[in-house]
Amino acid sequence: MKSYFFIPANKEKFLEQACNIKADEIILDLEDAIYNSNIQDAVNNIIHLNLSNEYFIRVINTYKKNIDDYKYLLPLIRKGFNKFVLPKIEGSNEIDEFVSFVYDNMPKKLNLSLIVLIENPKALHNLSEIAQSEYIEAIGLGSHDYCDSMGMEHTSENILWARMNLLNTVKAFEKMPIDIASMNIKDEKEFKEECLDGISKGFDAKFIIHPWQLDILNNLSNFNSEEILFAKKVKQFIDSIGGESNFSITKIDGQIVEKPHLKRINNILKSIGYGTIKNG
Repeated sequence: MKSYFFIPANKEKFLEQACNIKADEIILDLEDAIYNSNIQDAVNNIIHLNLSNEYFIRVINTYKKNIDDYKYLLPLIRKGFNKFVLPKIEGSNEIDEFVSFVYDNMPKKLNLSLIVLIENPKALHNLSEIAQSEYIEAIGLGSHDYCDSMGMEHTSENILWARMNLLNTVKAFEKMPIDIASMNIKDEKEFKEECLDGISKGFDAKFIIHPWQLDILNNLSNFNSEEILFAKKVKQFIDSIGGESNFSITKIDGQIVEKPHLKRINNILKSIGYGTIKNG
């Protein structure tokens, strides 16, 4: 499961450690994590520390005021930052406006990559439209803001429908679904179960807010020993018949294996550094 790790941009001592954080992606947070800090100070921290422009920037959603309110991002855009997290949007028009703003101010044409946070019922309602944007890499549920906007208590049961709705829609448009950020930074067993639940449902990534969580996720075995052994047997069988191109269906250890199952088999094999199934 891929990790997206938030770092508050107003905390210089945290930003200094960004390059040492073993996450797949770093998100420099200019929104929730910096509370009421001066936004310009947070931007200056990123510039002053010469942080990699490979990191994502979570912006402040100011669309409903004026698109020009994104001007605080100009030093970052001119520095080459081209990966952004958009919170609290409601529709695809906001994405289009943001993309236009960035490209109008980008010194040279770069490939823009966006993560969208679904944090209100209108955004969830418009998700099919939102997910069609060519600039979107991934979409995640901001579950606490979503519950707040719904007047709903934040429980795993209450957010399940929104999680699964998002998961199915995002997968349908071949984007990456990111599972929710957890406020749990103490209970290791509970957090492991939350990660495994996301994996079992089909989420490809998870938002992380604390190094403790990242350590657990990085050391988490996504698949048990029985699944790994079975995947190896499937690979051995398919390789023995000349590869996937010669395979249609078989029974191994009493389980029917068909071509649609091979994607998961390869994911298991990749997770242990094992060679994947040959095409033939």
